[in-house]
Amino acid sequence: MPGGFYGMAAYYLLGGMKTAFRFRLYPNRRQERRLLGMVEAGRRLWNDALAHRKWRWEEQRFSTSYSQQCWILTAERKADPLLAELHSQSGQEILHRLDRAFEAFFEHRSRCPRFKKFPASGSFTYPQAYNGSVNLDVPRKRLFLSKAGNVKAVFHRPLPRDSWLKTCTMGLCRCRTLRRP
Repeated sequence: MPGGFYGMAAYYLLGGMKTAFRFRLYPNRRQERRLLGMVEAGRRLWNDALAHRKWRWEEQRFSTSYSQQCWILTAERKADPLLAELHSQSGQEILHRLDRAFEAFFEHRSRCPRFKKFPASGSFTYPQAYNGSVNLDVPRKRLFLSKAGNVKAVFHRPLPRDSWLKTCTMGLCRCRTLRRP
């Protein structure tokens, strides 16, 4: 990917107020391969979990819960090296997104979740970035990402001093963050 990743937005907590920041990342080739591998692992996890839910309902008329799929994810991470590259909480967050998509579908607020193609789905989330999976190093212009390493970053505006990183979402050519309650 010639232009690099279009960064990461991060929520900072400032006296209870959340603020989003977006960073542009410039990974080296090894880091880019790892980040693209994590994006692909997230897409495959979404598609496999969706296929499992659909198969289980169509064949057995049983619903599948988030916790059941987390148990399956734990077993699959040991067998699949691509899933092992994905941060464990990122995989759980993908399953959470799928669970929320099904809740919205059953409440008639959206359509049925769909399978994702590679270019269409390109993100994964570090839901607890403050626990060390993501660390900012503003003076060195680096961002530490778990399983990817220290990635060169451009911070387009100054970051608040008395705040902490809550959640970050990495994406291809875009980045969003979500604040978990």
